[in-house]
Amino acid sequence: MGKNITRRDLLKAAGIVSTGALVKPASFMLAHVISGIVDKAYGNTTTGPGTPRNLILFQLLSAPPRWYWDPLSPYDDVSTMISNPNLGTKFVLDTVSNTYKSIKYETFSFNGINLPWLWHSQVPTASGGSRPMTDLLEYILCVQGVNVVNPAHTGAQDLQFRPSGISNTITSLTGDVSQRPIPFIGMNTSPNPYNSKLQKSGVNGLSMAGNWLENLLTPLMVGAPSFTSQLNTLDSALSQVFSNIENAMTSKHMDFGISASANRNALLAIKKDFGNLSTEFQTRRDKYRSLLQIACAPIPTSNPISIFEGVNDYPVMSEGVDLRAGLNYWTGTQMVYGMAEQFALIEYSLSKELTTSIACGLNPLINCNNDEHDVSFITSVLVNNLWNRGFAACLLELITELIAIDVWKDTVFSISAEFGRMPKNFGMGSDHAPEASSYTFLSGCLKGYEFVGNTKRSSGISSYPGTWGYTASNDVYGFLGLGHIAATTASLLNVASPVTSSPSLVKLENGLFTSKLGKTRII
Repeated sequence: MGKNITRRDLLKAAGIVSTGALVKPASFMLAHVISGIVDKAYGNTTTGPGTPRNLILFQLLSAPPRWYWDPLSPYDDVSTMISNPNLGTKFVLDTVSNTYKSIKYETFSFNGINLPWLWHSQVPTASGGSRPMTDLLEYILCVQGVNVVNPAHTGAQDLQFRPSGISNTITSLTGDVSQRPIPFIGMNTSPNPYNSKLQKSGVNGLSMAGNWLENLLTPLMVGAPSFTSQLNTLDSALSQVFSNIENAMTSKHMDFGISASANRNALLAIKKDFGNLSTEFQTRRDKYRSLLQIACAPIPTSNPISIFEGVNDYPVMSEGVDLRAGLNYWTGTQMVYGMAEQFALIEYSLSKELTTSIACGLNPLINCNNDEHDVSFITSVLVNNLWNRGFAACLLELITELIAIDVWKDTVFSISAEFGRMPKNFGMGSDHAPEASSYTFLSGCLKGYEFVGNTKRSSGISSYPGTWGYTASNDVYGFLGLGHIAATTASLLNVASPVTSSPSLVKLENGLFTSKLGKTRII
């Protein structure tokens, strides 16, 4: 092939720009999806130093407690923190009654970092084996002590997408400058996850039922009740489309020199990417469902994990109730509602280069609520450890897939809840703590093994004793806020920062981003 086809030339030749349809089976937006895959088949996709990275934003709905995931004092001895009866990470077995009546904050030391006990776990792999959860640390930057200002769920949720009150959402930083066919995909997120300076529109609010991949593409179709019927019409039209392209390019642009074999390769690529949507989605979804079923199993039946030592032999008690009775039916598809579907769609969308911007709203376990104002500490330890193990297993599987297709170094995961949480003093739950939220970044472009941002040792409030809940100043930038998060996210995505008042927390060294801040401390 002598010269690349522009997307507009392709659409014109296919009759899309002039008629608004591709032999009437697809809308203009679907045409862009198709032309994007054709570009990929012809090898015309744009990559390089100026290309934005993919952003996958995970929104932890209802703000689950983060002390099961985030190390409170990762580089200090646990004795430096003020304890709280709700602030625990591991069960303590009462040897007299053979029940779990208490918990304790215990850490697991790995490479000089004191991690919450959960990180001691092995998590399942898609191949049927297991791997240490600590594999995630290779790619991690955890920023603690971020003041998100707003203590209300809806207000703080909005700030996850508009940190520091920026005019357009953080998801548009990459969506606006990307040439991918779909600017943004939103799944189960709230509120307003995509607002573009360029008036681009994404696909948001995918149905939680059915085939999410077909749900993603169905809104792009015109005048048909089902994706399958449209796909059949599209498939029968593709040969004519490529004949149109070849004739048009030959008559108007002889220097393009498009060969029949190149057309055929692009045609086969489209059929491969769109011809088996149901199978593609089901296979990927079932893989993640299997991981969740094993990782979130309430009562491990093989290779018991140490955070549940004795659970198979003794009841887990909460106010006289054996939690196992309520947990045993949380299996398979109902383990974490929608998580497997969302990971499957992320994997598909990145592998097919459909978008660079995706936001996911992750639910708690079935019949649980992460907004844990009045929950037993025993229940909280069990449920949150189960949820985080499943999430970690899915993250590691997705990272493995992205590494295999050489996309991980160009992808950034941003994980955050609406705000942090502050444990109560009387053994039941925690309240909102927007003054000390945390953000976890995972990426192949990160140095890894970094925890930054300081926390106050004492809240100074008798109802909320303990170290968790309030931010403390750091020597480099003082108190951390959402502006720092917006600027840091932009740096990692390789796009311009939407804020001028706050600097990025990372710098590029030897091809990887590393933090400008020192190690996190309790002050």
